[in-house]
Amino acid sequence: MKMADDQLWSDFLVGRIAAPIAESQPLRAKSLLGGTML
Repeated sequence: MKMADDQLWSDFLVGRIAAPIAESQPLRAKSLLGGTML
């Protein structure tokens, strides 16, 4: 259960960090996050 919580937390942090970047630099964010999102 702990690992699942850690995964959710890391996904949440990535989302919080990636969202503003994606809004200001969509192409760059897409290339940076492409590997993790797919």
